[in-house]
Amino acid sequence: MASSNPLSLKELVQQAGQLVTLPEVYYRLKDALDNPNSTPQLIGRIIESDPALTARLLRLANSPVYSGYQQGSRVDRVSYAVQLTGFQMLNQLVLTSVLCGSLGRIASQNQQLASFWRHSVYTGLLATSLAKRCHVLHPDRLLAAGLIHDIGLLLMHQKCPIQAKQVLTLMAAGETSCHDAEKQVYGYTHCEVGAALLELWRLPESLKAMTAWHHHPQQAGSFALDASLLHLANCIANQVGMAQDLGARDMDSDVWAWQFTGLDETVIPSIQAEADDLFLETINILMPVHH
Repeated sequence: MASSNPLSLKELVQQAGQLVTLPEVYYRLKDALDNPNSTPQLIGRIIESDPALTARLLRLANSPVYSGYQQGSRVDRVSYAVQLTGFQMLNQLVLTSVLCGSLGRIASQNQQLASFWRHSVYTGLLATSLAKRCHVLHPDRLLAAGLIHDIGLLLMHQKCPIQAKQVLTLMAAGETSCHDAEKQVYGYTHCEVGAALLELWRLPESLKAMTAWHHHPQQAGSFALDASLLHLANCIANQVGMAQDLGARDMDSDVWAWQFTGLDETVIPSIQAEADDLFLETINILMPVHH
């Protein structure tokens, strides 16, 4: 039976961390990618030691999201993926792959998730398109950020369902924002939960910062550009009807974020069109049983 008292932030993240971890192959690969003496052959052997990761990575490498790296060729083996993308891009591909697997395991006991997956994938696609317009390095890494940005909401609904309903009730009354409602009920926000879990998983600082500050990008410090792109993508997804049902449905984007990125709302139709074109194939690759 669910408790009427919320778990502390530390308890919630510890329980989630015990329930679901990133696969050991990710950390082995991360160490290898950080080692300047690693070879493509070594990288390939590490990835191929996990058949599920290998299959998902090859599907991703052949997806339209990463088509710019294929140069018209089909990627049918890991060694070719390494050759085409290079270590940095490969790291993003693998990270996206392992996050999909871990998110699926976290969600396995929750049936109210179709909107969560749609929102997460669509936000990632929008953020990637925005990042390309800002000419940031490796814009495709924003896909992983979109997938993971609301993981705190997922955990709060799974581990503290009574409090999650209380937050939705407060929001429905129209008297408070999601963040204020979460603070009132839990004492912390879904952004804090997500960032703490990513810290436990030893994920990149940029990903933690985007998760922590995607509602308040001005506070993201040196990662303000990344957080702004994710913030804008999140708001646009909500505005165009691709919101999720767990809470935190911000519609109004931060004017500061538009100014900081150098973009404006005239880009919305074109990035929405790009996301629409990629959405069905991408969600079939990433979340084949949850959409």
